[in-house]
This record gives sequence, C-alpha cells and structure tokens, in this order.
Amino acid sequence: GQPDVDGGLVGGASLDGEEFAKLAANAASTVA
Repeated sequence: GQPDVDGGLVGGASLDGEEFAKLAANAASTVA
C-alpha cells in the first residue's frame, strides 16, 4: 500500500513539479 502510493507521489512530483507548484499556489490562494 503506502510504499506504492509514496512512490507515485514522489514520481508525480518529480515529473510535474511545476504544475504541482502551480496547483498548490492556486489552492493556497483560494483557501486564503
């Protein structure tokens, strides 16, 4: 379970780091 999930998250972050940063920034702006 978790090792696979963590691997997916890490892989996604490394592949789409910029997109993830944009989504995170947008989410933070929306919540704030």
